[in-house]
Amino acid sequence: MTSRTIARRIALILLLPIVAGAQTPPADPKAAPFSERIDVRLVTIPVLVRDSQGRPVTDLRAEDVQIVDGRQTYPAAFASPFYEGAEARKDLPQVRLMTQVPGGAVEVARSSVREPRHLLILADLINDPPTGRKDTMEALGKFIDTELDPSFQVALMVYDGDLRLRLPFTHDRATAAAALRKVAEERPRGRETLEARMEGLLIKIESCRIEQPDTQFDENTRPEENAGGGFADERCLRDSMYEYAGEQMPRATGFVNAIEGAVQYAAGLEDHAFVLTVGGNVGFDPSREVAEAMRAVFGPTEDIRHIEQLLYGEDLLRPHIERVMQAAYRANVSLSFLDRSVGPSDSAARRRQAFQPGFRPIKTAFDIAQQGLDEIAASTGGAFVATTQVANGLRESVELAEGGYYVGFYVKDDAPMTQKRIERIKLRSTRTGVTFKHRRAYEGPRVASDTAAPRIRGIIQVGFPEEQEFQGVKGNIIPLRLVLDPRDLGYKETASNAATEFTVHLRLVTPKGALLADSYHVLTHSYTLDAWKSKQFEPPELRAWADLPDGDYFAEAIVTVPGGEQKGTIRRHLAVRGTAPEQTAAAQ
Repeated sequence: MTSRTIARRIALILLLPIVAGAQTPPADPKAAPFSERIDVRLVTIPVLVRDSQGRPVTDLRAEDVQIVDGRQTYPAAFASPFYEGAEARKDLPQVRLMTQVPGGAVEVARSSVREPRHLLILADLINDPPTGRKDTMEALGKFIDTELDPSFQVALMVYDGDLRLRLPFTHDRATAAAALRKVAEERPRGRETLEARMEGLLIKIESCRIEQPDTQFDENTRPEENAGGGFADERCLRDSMYEYAGEQMPRATGFVNAIEGAVQYAAGLEDHAFVLTVGGNVGFDPSREVAEAMRAVFGPTEDIRHIEQLLYGEDLLRPHIERVMQAAYRANVSLSFLDRSVGPSDSAARRRQAFQPGFRPIKTAFDIAQQGLDEIAASTGGAFVATTQVANGLRESVELAEGGYYVGFYVKDDAPMTQKRIERIKLRSTRTGVTFKHRRAYEGPRVASDTAAPRIRGIIQVGFPEEQEFQGVKGNIIPLRLVLDPRDLGYKETASNAATEFTVHLRLVTPKGALLADSYHVLTHSYTLDAWKSKQFEPPELRAWADLPDGDYFAEAIVTVPGGEQKGTIRRHLAVRGTAPEQTAAAQ
């Protein structure tokens, strides 16, 4: 059972008695002289849980967790793991799912001891240091090919100024390793180093030094002279800040948009997805960088502190970051980062541009970038790992994900879940040595009710099974054919055709909902405009084959049109008895 289902069922269990009570009011008002209504709100926190040795905790229960919100302590309503543990999957049947992907190739998914999982690697070629990139991709490919648990499917995206899908989710480790090697050969657009960026900012700040303060200051309000002589021109500093932010925002926004695109790609998955970005060194908070540069040039005077307060109100990237974190939460995606950049030194810059002792503007900018990545990771249940040993970093990121949970609780007050309130929420465990890493909470369920969005209509057709050999393995191969209703897929007309893009997550599950094998695809489909308008066309379809031992199964197709407005699940019951599957259909 997925964490989404658990959260939804808990919410229904809590709310149904309230609704039932509202439908049957007391017949005699005197029998109920007063009544009380209690409104509760679900709050969910993505967390990483570790023991005293730093190892992931994989057996956390709701009764092990308490949530402290100011002076109020709440019990956890649920502690739902990102991934189902191996112990819960004993004695499950071994199956294969073969899907014909665009281009005619066949993707093979096999069941394993662990629940099928999805790792999307986003290679940031703009912000990741180019030095050693070839070795980095080789190391990642080797780890995936030889060490990554076989339950993982791997996909690869590249950000080189634009976001590009290089490899859809696959079980083929050799193909994934080859795709990573190709990435190492790509030449992205020019990259500005952190040192060059900050040295340019220091030069801008120094140009704001004036001999005398503005005439608006009288003797009683005259600012103190800054370190190094002269005074800081407030208007110049503010203009410099806006100019610097204007230069850095496209780069930072492009990076955040790339992460959001990776989340959107994985959003059609019914189960948890793990996005690992290899890259970093992005300036998320230009105002803090400018403030440290001002202190370095002019010293920590009162007028500089005053200007700092004005700058801190200019957090231009915050809405974008909030949007990405919300999108990841809603899509059941955790965001992790592997930053292999090395902390810079301010000594070289100090020789070229004099600034005050005790200040380290370049190192501060480096720390700010890492703090921004760590915030996004901790806010979505992911991990931030800074290391030049990328194989070790990937190994650590994957291991930490084993301790990922959604912890939920219900609050009874009407106070909004503000950022200040979110930051003061703490988790503690009744178990000794257990620690939680988290950053923020989210109000409301992660996904909307199934009845909130229009359904996707379609059917899974089942053919006659055949004993045959597929990729060197004999099996009882059962043909499957997913046929979709075009009216539900959001086709948009252009001058020459009608086209759409949608995702299909094809899954084989047990009657109790345990996922055995799956295949995930982003599909594009189009008709000529004449065919679309005349409605004379064949519906889109996806072909697959299942190798199933005797038993009961469900074939499921979760179909999502990007944007979330349309989503539906098409199901087919397969009762395999010898070589004759008994079939019943169910569409949701």
